Amino acid sequence: MKIKKYIYIGILIVLAIILTRFVQIPLVFIPGFNDRISLGFLPVALGGSLFGPLGGALVGGLEDLIRALIFPQGDINLLFTLNAALRGVIYGLLLKKMNIKNIVIASIIIFILNNTLIMSGIISIYYGVPFWASLIKKAGVSAVNCVIQIIVLSSVGIPIERKLGYVRER
Repeated sequence: MKIKKYIYIGILIVLAIILTRFVQIPLVFIPGFNDRISLGFLPVALGGSLFGPLGGALVGGLEDLIRALIFPQGDINLLFTLNAALRGVIYGLLLKKMNIKNIVIASIIIFILNNTLIMSGIISIYYGVPFWASLIKKAGVSAVNCVIQIIVLSSVGIPIERKLGYVRER
């Protein structure tokens, strides 16, 4: 990878931190357990689309880890970081060409696998919340996030990806 690509990945990490932390709608369904709707997925998707699975994993994983260090909200849990990196890998594998079909497929897989099943398992293990209670709560929020993700990636992600296509690693 050339130095310019690392710079782009760094910029995407910073954008993901800003969008995840400051551009969000907080949702509280279970007392003591917070969730949110944010646009932090956009830089991760762009990282995966432009730089492949490794680039997506770097943006997703490093964003989660750096954000946890800068804005601590409890203990750092590497399971959340691995899940964020996996999200970037999925974007990298499925958004080689960002179009509506690929966006919908990637969003649904991330909705089912990462945001609902894996996150519910991590929350169940880490916080002691019953898996099914967490699954029901995460499914609702994740469904809303999935729809928002499809709309934003279709309307904003595709033009940005086309504009930045010259930095593509493939």
